[in-house]
Amino acid sequence: MKLLKAIEREKIYIEAVLEFDKPFDISKFSFGMLSLERKDRSLYLDVIGSRYVKDKEIILTFEYDEDILCPDVSKRADLRVQDLILGLDEAKLYIGEDDYNLPSDMYLLIDGIGFELKINLKID
Repeated sequence: MKLLKAIEREKIYIEAVLEFDKPFDISKFSFGMLSLERKDRSLYLDVIGSRYVKDKEIILTFEYDEDILCPDVSKRADLRVQDLILGLDEAKLYIGEDDYNLPSDMYLLIDGIGFELKINLKID
């Protein structure tokens, strides 16, 4: 099953967790998109929400947007659920930040595949 279809049917939930060593100002961040890739398949999701947790953590939520910019439009939503389990080649979050107070740890939490999966994120 394609991952996008599973997300749209609310069978799979994806959130990103950004942890910081020190307090931060969320207004300094500009959250872009999330790219997930395995082999020649990918999924690009837009950040639609952010919330503080415990003063040093941000939780991000995502949705698919047909108009999202990505390198290859034909490949922007063909990632499969099984690709998550087999391992992604790349999981990247695009953010802009003014003060260079970057997260000390960033990862995706994926639920709905029979167990909770944690995937480390890169920043671009």
